[in-house]
Amino acid sequence: MDVLSHCIDAADPEHVITDMYVDNSISLDSADAILDNLYIKERNFFDEKEEPEKLSEVVSAMLLYLGLTMIQYKSAYYIISADKLHSTYNVAHYTYSSDSWVRQTNTSLSYTVRTPNQIGLSDADAVVSLDGVYNKVTVISQNNPLSEVLPDFEDADDLVNQNTDPNMYYTEDYTFDSIDYKLISAFFKSLGNWIYLHPSTENNPFDTSGQYDIDEVTVYNRDTIKSGVFWQRVDSYKLEDGEPSSLNWKMYVTMTGGGFLGASPYLFLYKPKTMILDGGYLILNMRYKLSTDLRAHSVVKSMYDIAATYGSCTNLTWTSDSDYIGYDNWPDNTLWPCRLKIGNDYYNGDEWISYDVYNAKVARGYYTTSSDNIHGYALQGGPGTTHKVGDWENWYRIKNSYGDWLYVTESQYNANSGTKEKGKTKRNNHFYYVNGNGDHVAMCIDYYYEIILQDRFFLVHINKTTETIYDVDYDLTNTVSYRFNIVDSSDGMAVKCPEDRTLYGSLQFQLYAPQTTHRGELLGRDPQPRNDLADTTVKAVHISDLSIKYSKTNSSTDIFNQNTTDPDTIYSNVVSDDYCTELEDVTLKVNSANTWATSYSYAIGKDSSSNDFYYIDALTFGAQRKKPEERLVERLVNYYRLPKYKFGRTVKNSSVSPFEPISETLGGTARNMVLTTATYNVSQNTVTFSANEI
Repeated sequence: MDVLSHCIDAADPEHVITDMYVDNSISLDSADAILDNLYIKERNFFDEKEEPEKLSEVVSAMLLYLGLTMIQYKSAYYIISADKLHSTYNVAHYTYSSDSWVRQTNTSLSYTVRTPNQIGLSDADAVVSLDGVYNKVTVISQNNPLSEVLPDFEDADDLVNQNTDPNMYYTEDYTFDSIDYKLISAFFKSLGNWIYLHPSTENNPFDTSGQYDIDEVTVYNRDTIKSGVFWQRVDSYKLEDGEPSSLNWKMYVTMTGGGFLGASPYLFLYKPKTMILDGGYLILNMRYKLSTDLRAHSVVKSMYDIAATYGSCTNLTWTSDSDYIGYDNWPDNTLWPCRLKIGNDYYNGDEWISYDVYNAKVARGYYTTSSDNIHGYALQGGPGTTHKVGDWENWYRIKNSYGDWLYVTESQYNANSGTKEKGKTKRNNHFYYVNGNGDHVAMCIDYYYEIILQDRFFLVHINKTTETIYDVDYDLTNTVSYRFNIVDSSDGMAVKCPEDRTLYGSLQFQLYAPQTTHRGELLGRDPQPRNDLADTTVKAVHISDLSIKYSKTNSSTDIFNQNTTDPDTIYSNVVSDDYCTELEDVTLKVNSANTWATSYSYAIGKDSSSNDFYYIDALTFGAQRKKPEERLVERLVNYYRLPKYKFGRTVKNSSVSPFEPISETLGGTARNMVLTTATYNVSQNTVTFSANEI
């Protein structure tokens, strides 16, 4: 009703028309006044370039789904079904008041079926013909699938040159391995898709004073940036080859600066989409490379801090040789703290949690520090830690009345008679907090990160011992399996959505600087210390792609047919084998949900008790519950299975309405007909109409 009202406001801004009558025979879960009880995401009526449809097309799409027609006649709008106009019609009555359509007491519209003779003939001419007959009808639910959740990472409409000159770029010389290159760079910013930490000359990436911010990144100030985010579009060529005939630009988002799990995200989705997800998977992926250089060009190679002495470090790998790197529990994982929430739910790495649960934990001090609070007080740990005081090899935990695991000392563990567990810490993997008595209380890594992350989780790339650390593009480690039977599956990190309830609301996505397990921040720290060479530091992460896709499983396909599924749904039926012509396809832009896709096109219901939204699969028409698409097919089959008469005549205008039921004897039989067009001649007070048999 809100969408319809918006369209009406454009056609009648003064609201001269104040009455509306709506078919009252269609209901959802016993609730009538169907327009009040159905929802649709307005995103459905915008194309991929964000261009909106015409308002008339929006109204038509919604009403075609319900099998209704909208007519404005004199002082009212009528939203009715043409095949019911030969009898009394029960409708919901609305009046416009205080900027909205207010439902009044139900009423009925009564029409007397008249013949043209009873109305009064204006001339002797009549037009009689037969409508087409067809052997098959097809209704296509044209879904507008929800697939890409994040905006295009290289959205040309969003990314603009930081310089006022949109064609501004810079060149600089670069030499590596005795080869001379010309580097080409341009620096961009996001107009509205993303909020991001501004590049700053200050080491603290969360300084909010702005006094160190760089308003426009150039090649001249780029290397002074110590923290923040900027977009750079780059290319290069060998000087000996001469200038290329064209450039092959590649866009990167560059992060620099550390801060372990800082309070502020580096990258924040600014234009969240409102969505409803019923099961299925979100697939998150990111392509990135680590570098000791803020330049993202593929020919730029990472160097040691003292490059003149030690040279390139591009061949370093995530090796597990403890003599080489100093620790025997390498390789580490590269971890990206991330916040992913939809409406009132957030993902914790394993499941979706309501913020009601999270806020209750916050209220009882689960994430706070106090003198004798085992939740996050003086949390410390990491490989090779020297603070191994007391019983550091074992952890003990008890479950409190809220169901939380609490890590305690051995004596507290022994004194507790409730649910409890104990275990051992891993070598060089000691995490602990210091309680009010000065005891070092060991804990497992999962608890450590739960307290640190709170309502966030980690995006993960598992670093293999053979992988090169620097200057190589990597994706998140794939957790999507063919066993999931995901439609249009792709590699990435699988986030399973609940199957017993819907997630609905505005999506929020925030990305933080990457970490390495047990090592603190990755940016600004040495991922591979060597005793015989100067330290090298990861100074930048260059991200070339970031995506979140949504897809569902399809139980109707087998393991041999998993690749793709057309999101459109086709409903068809044979009318008669006696005919050879198929009816032109009827396409719906609003439709019922199917099981293997989620679409902006789906009609949505709302549970009256829980207020949860859900995708509907059927409505009740009179006493029959069925999909609106199936009902439309049935109506088309019923109409086209036998020849139907079309009749035209000019009559006197004796209160002839556009939905006048007409009766005319044709072929020796009285036939009920409904007007399809009516042209009023005011000067002669006549109406020329065309009518179809129903």
